[in-house]
Amino acid sequence: MNSVFSLTLRLPQIDLMSILPDIALGYLYALIPLLWISRSDRPSKSIYIFLYFSNLIPISFFLVADHEMSILVRHFRALFCVLCFFIIYFAYLVPTTSIKPLRYQSQIGWGIIWVLVIFGPTYLVLTNPTAFANVSFFDVYEKRLELRDAVNDGSFSRINVYATNWMGVALAPFLAVYGFQTRRPVYIGMAVMIAFVAFAVSTHKTVFFTTIIVLLFAASTRYAQRLRLSIDGIALNLAFVIVIGFITIPYFVDILLGAGPVTSWLTHFRIFQNNGYLTSVYMEFFGAQPILLYADSFLSGIIQSDFDLSYSRRVGDYITQYEARNNANANFLADGYVNLGYLGMIFSSLQMALVLWLIDSLARGRDMTLVAFTVLPAGLVFSNVPVHTGLISNGIAISMMLITLLPKKTPTPRLSQNPLPGAPYTA
Repeated sequence: MNSVFSLTLRLPQIDLMSILPDIALGYLYALIPLLWISRSDRPSKSIYIFLYFSNLIPISFFLVADHEMSILVRHFRALFCVLCFFIIYFAYLVPTTSIKPLRYQSQIGWGIIWVLVIFGPTYLVLTNPTAFANVSFFDVYEKRLELRDAVNDGSFSRINVYATNWMGVALAPFLAVYGFQTRRPVYIGMAVMIAFVAFAVSTHKTVFFTTIIVLLFAASTRYAQRLRLSIDGIALNLAFVIVIGFITIPYFVDILLGAGPVTSWLTHFRIFQNNGYLTSVYMEFFGAQPILLYADSFLSGIIQSDFDLSYSRRVGDYITQYEARNNANANFLADGYVNLGYLGMIFSSLQMALVLWLIDSLARGRDMTLVAFTVLPAGLVFSNVPVHTGLISNGIAISMMLITLLPKKTPTPRLSQNPLPGAPYTA
C-alpha cells in the first residue's frame, strides 16, 4: 500500500465538538508569534514566515488535539513550541556583522556555478541512465525504496544522493530566482532542467518542486512591488501565496479534474498537516523512550544507538503498521525532542537562529528580494530534517554561500519611509 495513503489510517478520528476548546486554544497559541513576527525586515524572514505557517500552526493544532497525552502535557508542549519560535527570533535581536568577501570571489563562484551547470546534470545522466526511463511523480515511494536498497548495497553512491540535493535545493532555485529577477529566461530554463534531472535520479519531489515554489514566491513578490508594497511586506506576501497558492488553488484543481479531493489533500497534508501530525507522533512515540543523544546523527561514531533502524524509520513503521518501510522524517523541533528532549528543542532553535543570523550577515549590501528567495528552500528543508542535516546533506549551506554572488542593490524607499536616498541592506 502506498505509504502516503496508508499513513492516513493512523490519523486520529477526531470528534470535533469534544475537542473544540482545545482547538480554540491551539489557534490562540499559533497567534502568539504575531506579537513579534512583524518587527524585522531581514531577508531570512522568508524562512521564518514559512516555518511559522508550515510548522508552528499545524503543530499547535495537532498537539492540543492529541488526547493520547494528558491535557497538561499536550498544552505545555504546544506552548513550548511557541517558546522555541521566540528563541529563533533572537536572530533578529542580535546585530549582524559584515563578512568581507574573498578576492575574486564573484569570478571564482560563477565559474564553479557554470561548471556545475554543464557537468553536473551530464554526470548524473551518464551514471544513472535507467533513472530517466520511466519518470513519474506518482510511484516515487516504490522507486525510493529501491534507491535506498541500492545505496545500502553500494550500487548507488551516496555522493549522488547528496549531489541531487545540492543541485535541486541550492543551485536550481538560485538560478531560477536570479533569472527571474534579472529577466533572463535562459537561467530559469537551466534551473528547471537541473531540478528535473535531480528529481529523476533521487525520486525526491522536493528537489523539483522547490524550484517551482520559489518561482511562485518570486512572481508574487514582483506583483506585490507593483502594488507598492515594501519588502517589509514579505510576511503579508508569503501569507498571501500560502493561503491562495497552497490552500485554495488545489481545490479548484480537484474540481477541474473531477477525481475527488486528491490534489488538495496531498498538498494540504504534505506541506502543512504532516508537520504537525509527525511532531505529535514523535513526542508520543518517544515519550517513554530513552533520549538518543544524537546517536543516530552526527555523534553516531561516538554514541551507540539502541535502535537497529534510524528513528525516522522506526516512527515510519509505527505509523504505517510496518507495511511501507516509510521514512517519517520530521522537522527540526521534533528531531531536537528525540535527541535531547525539551533541551534538544531549545538547542535546535538556537541552531536555527544562528543560521538565520548568518544569512542576514551574508546578505548585507545585497538585493534583499533575491536573498530572501534564494534561501527560501531552507523553510521546506527544515520542515523535514534537523538543522545540521539540512545544512550539509540538503545543500542549505551552499545556498548561503550563493548569497555572496548576488548583485548589490540600493533600494528606493517609499514616500512614507526616509526620504533620503536608500542604502543597501545593512541591518
